Amino acid sequence: LREETLQLPPREGLELREETLQLPPREGLELREETLQLPPPSSWSELEKTLMETLSLVKIQAVSSAQNIAEIKTSLERLEDRIGMLEYKVDSQKGLIKKVQGDLTTVKIRQQQMTSEVRLISLYKMVDQTSYADANRDADLIVDGQFIFDKRAIESIQTYTKTNNSPNNKLTIHLGGLFRIHRVKVWNVRFCCQEQFVGTRIFADVQMIGVAISAKPIYQFDVPESDPTHAREIILHQELAKHLHILSSLYV
Repeated sequence: LREETLQLPPREGLELREETLQLPPREGLELREETLQLPPPSSWSELEKTLMETLSLVKIQAVSSAQNIAEIKTSLERLEDRIGMLEYKVDSQKGLIKKVQGDLTTVKIRQQQMTSEVRLISLYKMVDQTSYADANRDADLIVDGQFIFDKRAIESIQTYTKTNNSPNNKLTIHLGGLFRIHRVKVWNVRFCCQEQFVGTRIFADVQMIGVAISAKPIYQFDVPESDPTHAREIILHQELAKHLHILSSLYV
């Protein structure tokens, strides 16, 4: 083989030169502490100590968090158990609740029937009065069902009540419960002095249902069906300085 046959370039063309490779200077390949910026060997122990303390703190926090999570889980389980017990108790009491509701409905119906029933409710009820003309004319006489129209009764069988003639006299009939008031009827005295009742106001508890504006033997005060009135007391109030005396008073 001859160089002419292989057609190789001249030997001088195969030589590697630093100028052709363009390598950096040899001093640029050297590692220096200034280039890596490593801490001095004396400070490594302090860095390790700081890292260990940090890891230890993280571990402690992780353990504490795990304990808190476990406590929360336990509390939730207890809460679920209590909710389950409450649901069981509610289910077990449903029958009793339905029975009580039924009883309440029955009582309510009976109360409505009792309060709306049209009947005499003032007979033999307790009565109070603010003053007395004498001891024989007590207010209980207006609810005893006894009266005489044509003449004055003898002292031993009084049938009407009479207060003195001071202002703001009252007769209060206690009905003994809450009743619907349909009508209040008052029998005035017949033998004299019917004008004494003029000005008397009739109240069902605090609601006024009528007033006597003229002298009459009988007064009837009806309560409209469109405005039902319930009361525990019926009050006859004479604001003027007059005797409040009547034969009987009925409330239905």
